[in-house]
Amino acid sequence: MKSEHKAALKAATPFGLIGAGALVFLGNPVAWAVLAYSTYRVGKVAYEEEQLRGRLRQSGKDYDLFI
Repeated sequence: MKSEHKAALKAATPFGLIGAGALVFLGNPVAWAVLAYSTYRVGKVAYEEEQLRGRLRQSGKDYDLFI
């Protein structure tokens, strides 16, 4: 399993489980849809952050320390 997938699971799983536990008492389909979408977004952000962590950042300026 790639590190991006692990990061997404680590971030989204607790969020989804806590939300599902709270929504058991509500039983509203709209609330379940909001939980599903927000859990997806949390996992997506964690996945994208993990992808960027392994890359070098490209800047528009080339800072040359030697003259």
